[in-house]
Amino acid sequence: KQQDADYFLTSILLTPLTSNQNKSETVQTNFYSKQKKSFIFHNRQYEIGGDISITANAKFLGKDYTVFLNADAMGKSIQGAGGALVLGVVFNSILTRQVERVTVGESPRKWLKKVFVELQRVFESFGGSMYISCIIGLVENESGQVVFFNADHPRMVLLRQGKARFLESKIYLNKLGMPDNEDLYKTQSFYLSPGDVLFLGSDGKDDLCLREENGRRVINDDENLFLQSVERGKGDTEAIVADCLQQGTLTDDMTLVRIEFQGSIQHNWKTNCLQQTNGQKSPLVLNNKAVA
Repeated sequence: KQQDADYFLTSILLTPLTSNQNKSETVQTNFYSKQKKSFIFHNRQYEIGGDISITANAKFLGKDYTVFLNADAMGKSIQGAGGALVLGVVFNSILTRQVERVTVGESPRKWLKKVFVELQRVFESFGGSMYISCIIGLVENESGQVVFFNADHPRMVLLRQGKARFLESKIYLNKLGMPDNEDLYKTQSFYLSPGDVLFLGSDGKDDLCLREENGRRVINDDENLFLQSVERGKGDTEAIVADCLQQGTLTDDMTLVRIEFQGSIQHNWKTNCLQQTNGQKSPLVLNNKAVA
């Protein structure tokens, strides 16, 4: 009973930190969350885990942006929840400072770098007892430009014209809190077209238990399984989750952030490919054109 009371208090703290505050009309967002650890307290069921998702809105250089985050803290149950609490408090504090600023004179990339450095140093202070993977980024509401960094989190999935594919070919950063991570920092950018949908998710969507053989669980190791679920679910979050759970049972926390661009600006294929901070382009096939 005492343990469940501790779980309950922690879940109460986490609830307001995980929030879909995006109010953009052109960038639509929604969440799915299922934490592996569930418990009963005062005859009601609650969940606790290390996954956290956040969206909000902010201005940079006079333009409106949608901010997004999906993260997975190291450890299960109360340990993972502790990491999610730290991230949620620090990141929401950063957002509050940004929103309350009267004059925003820094670019989205510079702001993302500050976010990364602040979070990295906070998690470094735990001396290896707390790491967290995450994707944090921004979508410009008018043009659909996405700028983000990925700290050892599962790659984002792009659904375009019914075809799902991984947006990134390479992940450059280690988990937040790992030593020397600042030297590896790199942002990537991409332009969404009208109707494009992005999915961010923790590794719980991939680490499904497919079956049991001789008393041992067989865990899925094919990351393309989720791509198939996205296509079969036709971009609908509930249908995608249902399809995943038809393939196997959850062995970890599972969260999804769905981002759909409903703007009207079309981009040509040269700007519609993944770009890194150094200007290099990632080999990605979009609009039936191979991008070198």
